[in-house]
Amino acid sequence: MTKTIVTLIFTIIMTIVTKSALASTITYEIYDYSKDKNGHLVAAGSKEYSDVDINIACDNSHCKKILLLEQGYSVGASIYREQKLTGFGIWVRRNNQGFSWEWFNLDGNRTFKKLQEGGMVTVKYSGLPIVEEIAEIIFDTNISLRLNESNEVGSVTQRILIKKGSILKFTP
Repeated sequence: MTKTIVTLIFTIIMTIVTKSALASTITYEIYDYSKDKNGHLVAAGSKEYSDVDINIACDNSHCKKILLLEQGYSVGASIYREQKLTGFGIWVRRNNQGFSWEWFNLDGNRTFKKLQEGGMVTVKYSGLPIVEEIAEIIFDTNISLRLNESNEVGSVTQRILIKKGSILKFTP
């Protein structure tokens, strides 16, 4: 009986430790600009997630990997396998609608700079040494991701601010 209880407690502890070791956290603020040019805060939070929380849709050339945040908002990236990764895009959606595309250019060995509005991320790769595939994006600075749900080109109706220290982790 005692051995069974000890085994059960050990199993529970190992499950908790393993889950927390595999979990990543993304901290964000969501702003709406559709009715107020200065914007207003819609939501803010931190989401702890694991690989099972990433929605993946693949075709022959790439995979779309998406993390649902809240209130229908999500953040994602199109992940390609390349010999040398020189840039990539991150996007946001609300209820799978709108246009968003924030481009990051290689700025160092594993660091990438956001093309518009600035900001830096560090990327960890999988698939080495044959190809580079993004496995993890670490936000070195706060990064603003713009969403346009209007018909007006260049308009920003929402922004998701991903906070410094956040990690967007993708299963290879």
